[in-house]
Amino acid sequence: MPSTIDSYLVRIQEMADPSGIYSYRGQRNADWLLQSGATRRLVQEYGDSISTDPEFPELYISYHRETLLETARARGYDVDSGRKLSDLELLAKLQHLGAPTGLLDFSWSPLVALWFACIDPNNDGKLFMVNTNDAVSVIRLDNDLAAEGLTTVLTEVATPPRIFYWEPAVAGEAAHRIVRQRSVFIIGPPLGLVDDHMTSHLLIPQSDKEQLLAELAVLDYDHESMFFDVHGFAQASQWRRVPGLTSNTHIRRANRFYQQEDFEQAIGHYDRAIDLAPANALTYFLRGNALASCGRHREAVVDYDEVLKRVSSSDLIEQSVVYFNRGNSKAELADYDGAVADYTQAIDIRPDRSEYYYNRGNAQSDLAAFIDAIDDYDRVVGRSAGHAAFNKGNALLSMGLLQAATTSYLLADERGFDHDAVNQNLSTLSQVALLIDAAKYEAQPSSRRDKNRITLQFSVPNQEEERNLVTRHFLIYGRAGNNGNTGGPGLEGGIGTLGKPLTVVEIHYQTLSPP
Repeated sequence: MPSTIDSYLVRIQEMADPSGIYSYRGQRNADWLLQSGATRRLVQEYGDSISTDPEFPELYISYHRETLLETARARGYDVDSGRKLSDLELLAKLQHLGAPTGLLDFSWSPLVALWFACIDPNNDGKLFMVNTNDAVSVIRLDNDLAAEGLTTVLTEVATPPRIFYWEPAVAGEAAHRIVRQRSVFIIGPPLGLVDDHMTSHLLIPQSDKEQLLAELAVLDYDHESMFFDVHGFAQASQWRRVPGLTSNTHIRRANRFYQQEDFEQAIGHYDRAIDLAPANALTYFLRGNALASCGRHREAVVDYDEVLKRVSSSDLIEQSVVYFNRGNSKAELADYDGAVADYTQAIDIRPDRSEYYYNRGNAQSDLAAFIDAIDDYDRVVGRSAGHAAFNKGNALLSMGLLQAATTSYLLADERGFDHDAVNQNLSTLSQVALLIDAAKYEAQPSSRRDKNRITLQFSVPNQEEERNLVTRHFLIYGRAGNNGNTGGPGLEGGIGTLGKPLTVVEIHYQTLSPP
């Protein structure tokens, strides 16, 4: 009766293409995917969902560079026989000594693969076969590319369905293992070899493992012969902390959520970015914009305050923009004095920005400082000019300057402002003008507590003996709202929220009989 080893070798031969040149890998647990130790390490740290995250390839490369290569080089482990090792050579060395890397250990020997498939007696194992003579899917990694940096190699091999195989030089501390295990490395995409046409596999039932290990031991395949040295660093790297998601990674994620208008998710990632890098002014600025976008203006003001403490150390944020955005949030909080102060700071830095004057004009109007507001509206050019002319008309009306308001509304119409709103206000002014023709009157601008009411008081001659008090009301369209927040030049996530128009303004009209 043939031995168990012989029966498996026959089955392996039957699975092989006669023209193929095969490499083999044994995995002690049949449920494991054909993935590298690096991939399993990261999934263990962050959970299964990390593998579908668009940032996973970057995290995969970062793990190799920071956790393995940079640390090993810092400790002098990158020199063998007086020669400095390339990235791949150093990874091969660490891999053979127990470190989880992106290299998949294969062997030219099916017996070596069988041994590795059997070393866990509690689970079924699996033996994988890759035909390295498959010119479509598998390419031999030449020495020139192998000598390049890790990022270049991993980028080159990450394009499905291509994988590379690479035979490390037999030299240095891992030389005995390389020879004994007849090592060859398969290098593929971070998620592993998932295409069935690229691999074949053979199940090794748990019930066969004890007999296979006994037969393999007779042939000198056992733990001592396969692992006859111990390297503390390689073993310790299995527990060494892998790099966390960086502050910049959280910022990129937050920006994507912001652009999708999922502001709460964006704020959560900005929070984590700030926890990781609390001195970064940019993150506070972007979180302030997100907070403002979902109406959390008090918190937004706090973030803009933090930006202004740090902005001198950042070349990504223009200081005037921070004042402008903070002014917008203060205006939403009805802190019009604070808003005017912030807009003024922004204007002092960038006097060429029309939107700064426009929003300050609106805040001045809320303070009933109509002359100052009109001066600001007159400085506005470009696409906001029609809005500014319309808002100037409302300010003039609040001062009782009906003819000047009419002229301003007509200018707003010429500059493309809402035609219906202009016509409504012009019609209202015509009605008021007819009533007060030749009458004495004075304007009483609305108070800040009642900004939707403009009171015009008129004294009209009355021929009747008794005094009459007439009150009339006329509705007009309120002013256009603020320009929204601004992002830093070239920064994602800087889209501002639109300003909200005022509610309809009510004109309170009184006529009094003469004394």
